[in-house]
Amino acid sequence: MNVLGHGIDTVDTARFEKLFGDQHSKYLKRYFTDSELGTVSSDETAFSRLAARFAAKEAVMKALRHGFGDGLAFTHIEIKIEADGAPTVVLHNKASEIADKIGIRQWWISISHSGDVAFASAIACG
Repeated sequence: MNVLGHGIDTVDTARFEKLFGDQHSKYLKRYFTDSELGTVSSDETAFSRLAARFAAKEAVMKALRHGFGDGLAFTHIEIKIEADGAPTVVLHNKASEIADKIGIRQWWISISHSGDVAFASAIACG
């Protein structure tokens, strides 16, 4: 399997929380799927976890070599967390089409948050 793309991104979690207000903001639905929003509890770490998923979506876009827009929405990239805690990437619509065109068959993704920083790395393989 060959590496076809790599992306990395960081998000300032305090700024992220200021931009989105409370967790139930209508703007969150522009960036996160219902499934993603449903798995994030409303405790004090909720925005840090959402910021880490946002960083992961940005990292995936970079690995796809395609920015936001031109038919690609943030909700076309879904970050799921497996039962063992490992993050996975699920692509929908335009993101899936781009990945198929490039030949991406597998993702390696790492996300984390600490203090006021969330970060993610995405490696696309084919």
